[in-house]
This record gives sequence, C-alpha cells and structure tokens, in this order.
Amino acid sequence: MAWDFATEPEFEQHLKWMREFVREEIWPLETLEDELSQAQLDQVYAPLRARVKERGLWAAHLPPELGGQGFGQVKLA
Repeated sequence: MAWDFATEPEFEQHLKWMREFVREEIWPLETLEDELSQAQLDQVYAPLRARVKERGLWAAHLPPELGGQGFGQVKLA
C-alpha cells in the first residue's frame, strides 16, 4: 500500500499563503533575534501571530481539543 501525499486543491491555497508568509514576514526577522529583547520580539511577533490566527491557521497541527485545526503534520508538510 502506497501513501498518498497529494494535497487537496483547497488546502493548497493555505499552504501557498503559509509559504509566502514565512518567506516574506518571518525569515527576515531572524536577523533581529540577537538585537532585540524578548519583550521587543513579542511586540514584533504579535501582529504576525494575529494574521495567522485570522486565517484560522494558528496551531494548525494540533487537534481541535487543544485549540488547533487538526490538520496534522503530514497534511501541513
């Protein structure tokens, strides 16, 4: 039996947004980690976290009973 790793077309839109968001919004912040305090980083991350939550993708790998979407690691990969 082979595993099917195909992505459903409607979910692919979520993955596309996630890839772009990480590439454009998260990766550039890696250069600031050594320069800012944790409190400052929290302020920088707060609006980004809010955008992810607005899209219903916060903790997407966790089951719903833990506050996630229940997508699982394989689906998100």
